[in-house]
Amino acid sequence: MQQIAGKPPTTAAWEIIGAFVRMQRESLDLSRPELANVSLVSRSSIAKLENEFRPVSQAALRELLNALMIFDLAATRCVEMAAQPELVLRSIEEEERAVPSVATLSHVLSDPFPACLHRRASFERLASNAAFDRLFPGSQDYQYFLEWVMLDPRAREVLVNWRYDSQLWIGNLHCLGPFVVTQPRMQWLAERLSPAPEFEAMFRARIPIQEVIRHTMEIRDLDTGEINTMNVKYWSAAFPPDPFWVIKFVPQLANLDRHQVPLPA
Repeated sequence: MQQIAGKPPTTAAWEIIGAFVRMQRESLDLSRPELANVSLVSRSSIAKLENEFRPVSQAALRELLNALMIFDLAATRCVEMAAQPELVLRSIEEEERAVPSVATLSHVLSDPFPACLHRRASFERLASNAAFDRLFPGSQDYQYFLEWVMLDPRAREVLVNWRYDSQLWIGNLHCLGPFVVTQPRMQWLAERLSPAPEFEAMFRARIPIQEVIRHTMEIRDLDTGEINTMNVKYWSAAFPPDPFWVIKFVPQLANLDRHQVPLPA
């Protein structure tokens, strides 16, 4: 069971939640009084949550997450952790040890478009197809895709909008990571990425919710210099459920209007 300094699950969970609320508040440059005014949760409750990790009610936690503009998946996991700390902390550890099925691996490896299977938020790569390895040269040499993004010089050439795109991926780690990645793994990954001079500022920065689900990226082919607009999709199997994400890149179609299905009158 994941614990913080040997503490029981409930205490460990509220330490994670309290630290998360404080980090998100500070990333928005909000004072506690300002957050209290927006969320209608008392300033003393916020201070006790952040400093002493005192639990707040489910309703108050939801109000805080809404005021902090936390995107739905992260907010849901946070609320689940507060309601069922032992269950959620155990699931995080189990997911970190989970092995993808042959069916999932086959789906990714046989896809004609660039695709990579990885763990949620940490982007630990479990498998990638040949098209993905060609699109992101050298990324197959790293255990975590974020290592390639932040530390490999080729990433800054391949990703035309490197700072923006890398901020989106670091933003996933920042906002969702505390609820799907074990604390030791989060700390280890932060240390691995820390040599990148931009990492600390990126990790503490906030990006608008709509940008987290942005659908396109500009990718440069290092061999030809050609730049392609790629649609980016994340998906996870709903049945049977998978604790993994697949990230897939598909070239954006030209003259898209010709391919759209007309809506019924």
